[in-house]
Amino acid sequence: MIRQASLSVALLCLTGLFAACSGEEEAAPVPTFDVGTAPCEHLCAERECGSDGCGGTCGACGDGEICQSFMCVNPEPEDVQEADAAEADANDAGPTDVTEDPGSWPIMDEDLDQIANGEDNCPTVGNPAQEDLDEDGTGDACDPDIDGDGHLNELDCEPTNPDIHPEVLETCGDLEAGGNGIDEDCNGQTDEAGALGCTEYFTDGDGDGVGTSSSLVCLCVSEDPNHVTLTGDCDDADPLRSPLAVETCDDVDENCNMLVDEGCDDDGDDWCDASMIVATPAPAVCPLGGGDCYDYSAAIHPDVEEIPADGLDNDCDGVKEGDLAGPIETACGEVCTGGSTEALLCALEICYPTLLQSAQVNAPTNANTDVALMAMEHYGNPNNDLVPWEGESYVVISTGKIEQPTFHADKLSGESMQDPYSTKVPPDIVYDVVALEVELMAPAGVTGFSVDYLFLSTEYDEYIGSQWNDKFYIVLNGPETTGGVPQVINYTACSDEAASKGYTDIEVDGQAYCYIAVNTAFSEPCSCQGNADCLEGGCTCPPGGCNVSNPGACMTPLTDISGTGYECSLELPNGSSSGWLTTTWDIVPGEVFTLTFHIHDTKDFSLDSAAILDNFRWEGTAITKGTAAHN
Repeated sequence: MIRQASLSVALLCLTGLFAACSGEEEAAPVPTFDVGTAPCEHLCAERECGSDGCGGTCGACGDGEICQSFMCVNPEPEDVQEADAAEADANDAGPTDVTEDPGSWPIMDEDLDQIANGEDNCPTVGNPAQEDLDEDGTGDACDPDIDGDGHLNELDCEPTNPDIHPEVLETCGDLEAGGNGIDEDCNGQTDEAGALGCTEYFTDGDGDGVGTSSSLVCLCVSEDPNHVTLTGDCDDADPLRSPLAVETCDDVDENCNMLVDEGCDDDGDDWCDASMIVATPAPAVCPLGGGDCYDYSAAIHPDVEEIPADGLDNDCDGVKEGDLAGPIETACGEVCTGGSTEALLCALEICYPTLLQSAQVNAPTNANTDVALMAMEHYGNPNNDLVPWEGESYVVISTGKIEQPTFHADKLSGESMQDPYSTKVPPDIVYDVVALEVELMAPAGVTGFSVDYLFLSTEYDEYIGSQWNDKFYIVLNGPETTGGVPQVINYTACSDEAASKGYTDIEVDGQAYCYIAVNTAFSEPCSCQGNADCLEGGCTCPPGGCNVSNPGACMTPLTDISGTGYECSLELPNGSSSGWLTTTWDIVPGEVFTLTFHIHDTKDFSLDSAAILDNFRWEGTAITKGTAAHN
């Protein structure tokens, strides 16, 4: 550049365009530069070989070494070959100009880690292994967030673990092992209260196993004073009051359900149920005391007069008096089980030698009744709600195999037929018909009879309001009571969902009703289907319907039928029951009448249903005929 500038000035003088070259003024001295003294930055710091950037070298490598990235190294065999090839190319090229173009200088390695700056993911800090945990192109040695979790290393308690940083939710981990012992959220604590997966613990001041809801702390492991997982104790200073306590009749809410003495006097006759514990003095709910042996009827309690020959212990003194030939005789044993007609009558408490005219099992479609009609001590799990109401057994009648531990879908063989009691035109086609027919004479002094039963079906809830509905009938035929015409007496109001779909079975006095099936109002469904009180997505727990007092919350059916194969299920199609029902009907004393307990599959021979029958009894006072729920 210096030489080029001097030459340019000389040319200007020759052309007369530069005033300083004329004789009119004294010419300014032209600066001259010595090329040999031009400034140059030598680049040999930390280098043992290679160009110094000023035409020289930084040193020579020893025998057997080669210059690689400005350092002398022992070559691998391939390196030696490359070095020999490079030397041969240099010899072929001839002498080189000692004044190299700076643009052709070797690439810099600022951190001296033998990785050129242009290839080094961290050129200012030595990192020959080029570690890059989060693979973001910046080496770990100079990455302010090594694990790429969005938190600077100095603020991250585990800078190399992307799953641990201040914004992570603390996690309990293995509760059986006492937590995981890891401080996921970098707050200096491990498995603290509120961590993900924690268990709600409550304090239990009175040691009854139940705590107060206000003492809730969610912990990975229980700690003082929170040790119990049950809550709802209404008095944590009294061990006799908690949701686990048994309600007694004493003007106190023992079971903490905000009800006082519930179940003590269901029939409102001021006498407490004989099965309940009654305090002294008597509580407000039953000021006359306890001892009501039949708390479903206000006409039966210790202060009424015994009615002869009605088959009832009206005054609850343990004796049933009669006037036909003394007390009404019964022949029921303590335990009646099996498939014989005698066992079935015994389990139903129809054991009156002087009143029973005949009994038989009918299968009009030639169904196999051996597996579908049986007297049993208990159906399903021994701790469910299917305990006999009277005696030690009851009758189970089914459209499939009774003993089926999971999903009931059997065909009992046989053919189809028209429903003999259907009000539809034409009648429904039915399969798997099983019936128990009993002929009785009503004793003198009776006003009617009652029977307890429960209907179970796999058709809950998907077939509510549809044409596929198995039915259970109690059919009465009496020359005086029904005019000699068979009449189904166990019907109820239809459920809201069935009514919304226009489904009904029978009309009585202008009112629409449904036979005992999945459509009745007494059903205890398993899911939210058709319930407007349910919030969307509310019932995701094991299905049990919507809690209308708490919309969106789930609840299980009131009656526990677990172990029957008809219970609610997430894995199999839902099943459920009607809960325990009682049908009461009037009868004329001395009348010989027929009762038929009938069950069938409607329009299919799968998706079975069953009924449990128990506690047939005579009524001796004014009755209200119809069907009512126990719950």
